[in-house]
Amino acid sequence: MYDCNVVINLKYIKKRNYKYSKYSLFLYLNLRIIFYSFFFYYYYYYHLIIIIIIIIINYYFI
Repeated sequence: MYDCNVVINLKYIKKRNYKYSKYSLFLYLNLRIIFYSFFFYYYYYYHLIIIIIIIIINYYFI
């Protein structure tokens, strides 16, 4: 479910060709993971690890 949404979002960003497409993609991923972490409490720590990784990627590559 999550992977499919990311792929769809990537295709959408490529099609629209946004100026800040990379930033919008990572912002979308951050918000989506936080959103899912509230509903799937069992995977909460897994989501926190991914959020930390994404924040590091945002800091170094954007």
